[in-house]
Amino acid sequence: MEFIFLILIFVIAYLYGSIPSGLFIGRLLHNKDVREVGSGGTGTTNSLRAFGKKTAVIVFLFDLSKVLVPYWIALLFQIPANPIWLAFGAALGHCFPIFADFRGGKAAAVAGAAALFYATPYALFGIAVLVATIYTTRIVSIGSMLGSLAVLLLAWFTGLTWFALPYTAIVLLLFFAHRANIQRLLTGTENKLF
Repeated sequence: MEFIFLILIFVIAYLYGSIPSGLFIGRLLHNKDVREVGSGGTGTTNSLRAFGKKTAVIVFLFDLSKVLVPYWIALLFQIPANPIWLAFGAALGHCFPIFADFRGGKAAAVAGAAALFYATPYALFGIAVLVATIYTTRIVSIGSMLGSLAVLLLAWFTGLTWFALPYTAIVLLLFFAHRANIQRLLTGTENKLF
């Protein structure tokens, strides 16, 4: 029975992660589809490009909640779920949202939130790598990938297995979602933030 509840809460995490905040907020506030701008993603970075800082902050905060809400539901119903596996479910929904034709974001905010809320010291290291990378390159995608990879490597190195194992799945998903960015990085055509 416990296994059934774990599957159910993972599905809830996926469904909540599937809410395309950038798409809904962009349509509500600007009457525009964020997927028709820039990278075509529904996450924070593309919302920043399409709508500006205020809208991007709203999208970012909602995307952060994708890591918290499913775990709160699990706690409410006393389901012993690893919050990082639930974050992976939310990241799957974020990248492949059932509510938006499976065209979503790239899981950077979800990956960052999972580290920030459940392994804060590791997240601070990842944020330092992220900020330094974006500051030197002005490229968000490479900062997101290197920041999440830094968190993952530190977690494995220090033996934080309960976090590192599911976080590996999140990072692999993040890199897969950034495959077009990686191609543009290799050809020197990736978009810069400023």
